Amino acid sequence: MEKKTLLLGFLFLVVAPLCGMAGVAYWYGPAEIAGTDADSTMRENQDVSLENKLPANEADSARPGRVLEADPIVGDGANNGGARNGDGARRGTRQTKKPVEDTITAPKQNAAGGSAEQTAIEPQEKTKQKPAKKTPPANPVATGTSKFIFEKKVTERIDSKSVKVIYPDTIEIEKDGAKVRVRLESVASPRRGQPFHDDARQFVEELLGSSPVVVHQTGTGSRGMIYGYVIVDGKNVGDEMLKHGFGWHYKRASKSEAMAGLESAAKKAKVGLWADENPTPPWEFKK
Repeated sequence: MEKKTLLLGFLFLVVAPLCGMAGVAYWYGPAEIAGTDADSTMRENQDVSLENKLPANEADSARPGRVLEADPIVGDGANNGGARNGDGARRGTRQTKKPVEDTITAPKQNAAGGSAEQTAIEPQEKTKQKPAKKTPPANPVATGTSKFIFEKKVTERIDSKSVKVIYPDTIEIEKDGAKVRVRLESVASPRRGQPFHDDARQFVEELLGSSPVVVHQTGTGSRGMIYGYVIVDGKNVGDEMLKHGFGWHYKRASKSEAMAGLESAAKKAKVGLWADENPTPPWEFKK
């Protein structure tokens, strides 16, 4: 009787708990395993959706950079002893795809949309540019609606209403109430006793008439004489004399190509004093 009682007690204390644990493992084990698989499937779907959102090149580069960290979970097997060591170990060391550090680094982009590495421009050496040569300003003087560019610098402008012809290349004007003689700049006319002297004088008198003149002074001479360009009615008196063959371009005092061209054209046309084959210039006639 005592043996039966001990045997029943042994079965009640040892075998019954073991059977109960086996039943629990039978009913709850597959559910936990199924939950674990579903959890893993859900995490894998999240990873796939993340890779779909990234560009192809970044998604590929992101895969090697992901590090999986073990997420230890104390399972029922640890609490329930050794009956569920296999199942408890599987749940206790369950790994979750939890990235420790996301190593994806997007390339920097500039305003144009390209990467900074692609749009980097190497600095170019600066080339020294020679400064442009400054040309001296011309000396235009407005008279009425005409403009003249004089070869020599004008120092003063003189307006006069009273004009008198002394020589074809010399006139007399009034300046500050005094009479002053003006010699035409860079023009020489026939002297008295030379052919075409009277013709040249008459030409200048008709050109001046009774009109006021403007003298653009370029220098001074002896006895208060001044040198300058004489403008009347929008015409340069010296240029008109050269054009019509009543004077020479005085090349010793001037290098003007314009005045030389007027003299050359009159010479070819044989107008005025150039009607003679070899007219004598005044600087040779005085000798």
